[in-house]
Amino acid sequence: MNHALRVLTLAMFALAVASPHASSMAADYPARAITLIVPFPAGGSTDLTGRLLASYFAAQLGPDVKIVVENRPGASGQLGFTALADARPDGYTLGLVSPPPLLSIPIERAARFNLDSFDLIGNIVNDPAALVVREESPIQNLKDLIDKARADPGAVTVGSSGNGTDDHLSLLRFEELAGITVNHVPFAGGSPANAALIGGHIDVVSMNVGDAFLATGGGAKLRILGQMARNRGEFARGVPTFAEQGFPLYFSAYRGLAAPAGLPPAVRTKLVDALANALKNPEFLEKARATSMPISYMPPQTYRSLLENVDVELKALWKTRPWTSK
Repeated sequence: MNHALRVLTLAMFALAVASPHASSMAADYPARAITLIVPFPAGGSTDLTGRLLASYFAAQLGPDVKIVVENRPGASGQLGFTALADARPDGYTLGLVSPPPLLSIPIERAARFNLDSFDLIGNIVNDPAALVVREESPIQNLKDLIDKARADPGAVTVGSSGNGTDDHLSLLRFEELAGITVNHVPFAGGSPANAALIGGHIDVVSMNVGDAFLATGGGAKLRILGQMARNRGEFARGVPTFAEQGFPLYFSAYRGLAAPAGLPPAVRTKLVDALANALKNPEFLEKARATSMPISYMPPQTYRSLLENVDVELKALWKTRPWTSK
């Protein structure tokens, strides 16, 4: 037997041996607890999404499956995304991914991950960006905010969940379109940014609509100046869009579920099916609605196509408005 034929025979034998093993592994999966990494602090809308989803998602994988939520905040999500990308691709470490920071971080600085570092399981939430003030603020709408910023450039303080997050990038887009300059104050997540607003330490916070309603549900007295959605969402019918106020801006956080790249195909299929079915559960949907969580399922390929388009847009934005300078 010549060398080439011997190599081919050995490869075919290895495949034949591995295939039943892989099938058996998938059939047994999951055989132990699954870790779900949340790359932001506890208490924010991304954390709430993970904790609300966990039990319904676990139930789709098996009656005794346990999912342990683990917060890995820091560096606008970079620590959590890195931990997920570095994990073994066996289905026992999953994570919530939250573009734009999933995409913006590798654009602005060295990172050990990019979009190709992950197997996308599906999108869960589409949460529009918003600008929010305290209820007693004299700023009643976007025009008031613009007038105040133009009268004293850089004096208006606007908090966000961190440099390169959707909150920050949506603010940059608004500054550019409105022709204003504000004093951006980055925090280590949405919860501390909200706390700074409620405590009167900043004038405005850039956050998602879901975060704003989560804060008001907790007793905070806030006013949403506008939402960057194409239409008024189910949970914010009384809040005008930016477009209605003369600024056609459309920006959202697309929070989804992902695993490290390289999942066994059968395990990946189990996870994709489990997520799709969990997001149809009437009890889950009722609880999501009660917490103003805008569920918007996308299967993996649709989600990936969306993120690829967002990646192109962010790279173009970086060339004109590099966000680390703000």
